[in-house]
This record gives sequence, C-alpha cells and structure tokens, in this order.
Amino acid sequence: MDLFILILIGAIGLILGSFATVCIYRLPNNLSIVKPRSFCTYCQKTINWFYNIPLFSYFFLKGRSNCCNKKISITYPLTEFLYLFTIIFLYFSFEDIHTEFIFTTFFIFSLIILFFTDLKFFFLPNIVILFLYFLGLLRFFFINENSFFVLPAEGFIGATLGIGFLYGIAKFYKIVRKKEGMGMGDIKLIGALGLWLGWKGIIFTIIISSSLGVIIGISGIFFKKMNLQSSLPYGCFLIIASIGYMFCGSYSDLFYSFF
Repeated sequence: MDLFILILIGAIGLILGSFATVCIYRLPNNLSIVKPRSFCTYCQKTINWFYNIPLFSYFFLKGRSNCCNKKISITYPLTEFLYLFTIIFLYFSFEDIHTEFIFTTFFIFSLIILFFTDLKFFFLPNIVILFLYFLGLLRFFFINENSFFVLPAEGFIGATLGIGFLYGIAKFYKIVRKKEGMGMGDIKLIGALGLWLGWKGIIFTIIISSSLGVIIGISGIFFKKMNLQSSLPYGCFLIIASIGYMFCGSYSDLFYSFF
C-alpha cells in the first residue's frame, strides 16, 4: 500500500473533520459555514491558522483556547479523529479510491455532523439531510459491485417505508398524547437513510434505534438522570443503527431470522 496515498487520505480526513466541527457549531446557531474565519466560541476572537490545525492544535494547546484560556469542547478533536479513522478504515476496506469510496466517505461525513448536532442541540440541519438525499440519488448513476448500499428500486422502497412508518408513529403519538413526540428532522433523516440502505436496512435501523432509545431512556430514569418527560436525540440512535447495518449487512439474514 502506497504510504503517500495513505498520508494524503489521512490529511483529507482531518480537513473534513475540521470542516465538520464548523458545521456542528454554526448550523444549529444559524451562522454561515463559509465566513467569517474560525473564531473562539467564547470571546469571538479570530483563531490564527497555526492554532487551528486539525487534531494537533487541540493537544498542543492542552485543550484550552489560546485567546481566553477557556476549555475547548472535546467534540472538536473527537470529530476530527472520527473522520481520520473513518476515511482510513474505508480506504483499507475498499483497497482503492473509486466512486463508491467517495460516496461512502461523504455519507458518513454527513451522518457524523447530524449525530453531533442532534446530540448537542436536538437539531438536524435540513441542508445536511438534503445533501444526503442529493448524494443518494446521484450515487445511483455510479453503482458498482463494491457497494455498501442498494439499487435504486430498493432505495426508493426503503425511503418510502421509513418516512411512512415514522410519520405514522408521530401522528399517532400526537393524537394520543396531544403533543409532538418526534421532530420532522427524524422523519426526513430516516427517508434519506432508506434511500441508501433499502427496506431491509431501514427495518433493521428502526428496530435497533428504537431498542437503543428504550435502553437509554430506562437507564436514564433508573439512575435519575432523566424522567418520563425528558427528550432523547432519536436521530443519534438512527445514525448509530444505520452505520451498524452498513458494516453488518451481510449478517442481516441472521438478524431477520429472529423475527
């Protein structure tokens, strides 16, 4: 394996991770992701480029901002590391740089942004979800035998099934409880996931994400960290389950044998 290519891939992963941190902070706060330049979220001072090197600057600064000595959120280095790990893992998995490698990279790139915006702000940016739809449709023109994902017909069935199921659950909950129980962001997200994963993937995702939600909810109540009125970032569970299906899809028949 070419060491230069591996280093280049790693650098791209860090750059994508750094850009993702910008999206994670700015999109929920309705700020432009293009300008101004990176700034301290505490004192708003512009960050010099040499204090803004992905991953390395965090450790060089010992986790504190250079301008006002405030603690830097662990989200920044964690996101950058996730992208570094992801892109290198995909490179080893595909053993080549081709269209499916690129599509898969940007699929996971989008999901990590959505995961952290939902986790931190209970917000799933429309622009990122729409990007997933656009990318999912565009990918149908470049399908190859190395794909993690499905053919167009199965993708459209998966999207329709996912949207229909969650929309039905949301409407039923509103009728019974007289309040919103699920945001439209979750419904739009599961449609995008269905487009990529197909009907089998979306059923897997719904079952696993719901199970995770129940486990986290019961655990939070048991340890008195939550109550019955507490909200959960369901989008995070959808994302975890969908990524799990991506890499365990070959075992899906075993999964469905239990139902």
